[in-house]
Amino acid sequence: MLAPSSLERAVAGQDAVVSCLGTRDRRQRMLRSEGTANLVAALRAKSAPRLVVFSAFGVGDSRPLLRRTTFLFSRVILPLVLSGQFEDMAAMEALVRDSGLKWVIVRPSALTGKPATGAVKVADPGAAKGGSSIPIADVAAFMVSCVTSDAHIGTAPVIFA
Repeated sequence: MLAPSSLERAVAGQDAVVSCLGTRDRRQRMLRSEGTANLVAALRAKSAPRLVVFSAFGVGDSRPLLRRTTFLFSRVILPLVLSGQFEDMAAMEALVRDSGLKWVIVRPSALTGKPATGAVKVADPGAAKGGSSIPIADVAAFMVSCVTSDAHIGTAPVIFA
């Protein structure tokens, strides 16, 4: 993702791209934003119109819903341990929103390794609370569905099972 020329070759002739950039290295604080900037440039150069990206529940305008859903994560873990990653995701989301592409920013709740439920729920941004977790397989299925459906274009849905 950090080599723009390889991205142009990868997206050539594609109708859509699903991006799940991330790292476990908390010191790597700009992978998502730098990689997405390169990806958006490649998509524009090759006229690939659709981008679906993986973000997180609690980024951007979903933070108030996260605060209503989980005290420990939103008020302790996120600010003390994950603030750099969430800042990078916010920068990534801004790049996607300003890209001029058809985009969807997927914000899953806490990921689990449980079997897929096949019943992904999209949180209402005005809801009192969102769901607490979602199997990784359900996130993947939702992201793939965003490639062919216009239902969530131009939105950043928070999803849970």
